[in-house]
Amino acid sequence: MANQLTIELPRETPQAEVDAIQAELKRLPDVKGTGLYSPRGVAPADLMLWVKLAAAAVPMITQIVDMLRKRRIERATITLPNGVKLETDKATAEEIQRLMNTAGKTATQP
Repeated sequence: MANQLTIELPRETPQAEVDAIQAELKRLPDVKGTGLYSPRGVAPADLMLWVKLAAAAVPMITQIVDMLRKRRIERATITLPNGVKLETDKATAEEIQRLMNTAGKTATQP
């Protein structure tokens, strides 16, 4: 889906924290829905959330990274609709801006 991303959380993330993250994501204005995701080939212990967006995914990345950092969630990975992965611990403002610029160029190309 073009406007859906996934967030892989560390396995040891408590269920209450996962529920709180989902609730906070749902309150963001450009999020249409969120839920637990279990793709084939992923160990059942892996925690993944899907996030369906009303708008382009990349502008939401800064908000999601800030939210995860505020909650002190370490080793989370965001996978954008185009397959690009972003480790939230290592994401800098410059890297996020570069992703935004790249996504903008990709979106405008036929």
